[in-house]
Amino acid sequence: MSLWCPSGGVQLATVKDWVAAGASMVGAASPLMQDVAKTHDYAALTQRMRLWVEEWRRLH
Repeated sequence: MSLWCPSGGVQLATVKDWVAAGASMVGAASPLMQDVAKTHDYAALTQRMRLWVEEWRRLH
């Protein structure tokens, strides 16, 4: 069994497409981090991460 992890161009709205194409996991640093380094808005980062986790769980 091989694992496949797309890591460029992955967006929350396209996770379902990547999973349907066989992705075992996805890398999504930019959509999650956005401007956290400048704003230090960790609450927004936490909320975005929750949305991603919820979507991943829904698809599995």
